[in-house]
Amino acid sequence: MGAGIEEVGFDAKTNTTPGDPSSGLMQVSDPINQCRRVWDMGGMILKGINDDLVPDDFVLPPPGVPAEHTSVPGTGKDQNGNPLYADPNIRTFGNYIPFLTECVVDGKVSVIPGTAEVCNELGVPSLAL
Repeated sequence: MGAGIEEVGFDAKTNTTPGDPSSGLMQVSDPINQCRRVWDMGGMILKGINDDLVPDDFVLPPPGVPAEHTSVPGTGKDQNGNPLYADPNIRTFGNYIPFLTECVVDGKVSVIPGTAEVCNELGVPSLAL
């Protein structure tokens, strides 16, 4: 899964580099938080593919309208205890979020579930901050 923020006014029809999948995307300043949000919304809960990442005792939110099962505003925290969303009024969805690490794969930042050792285990460098 890729993540990026489309440049304001970007026009794919006049794109000068159509073969570049990153064309028209601005750098994401906090790729781990961007990925955490996708996990929180349930976009990374892929039945059968990554079940081993979700602990057996974790209770997923019930299906249905997200507004009916979101947490209290301001309670969503990232792996470092910081707010998941900058706006404290945004409710979190309550899906499982694993520990995430930034690695460099083919010259691009990749956010991978796991602790800092995961980059080394995969044979790729970690992102130097």
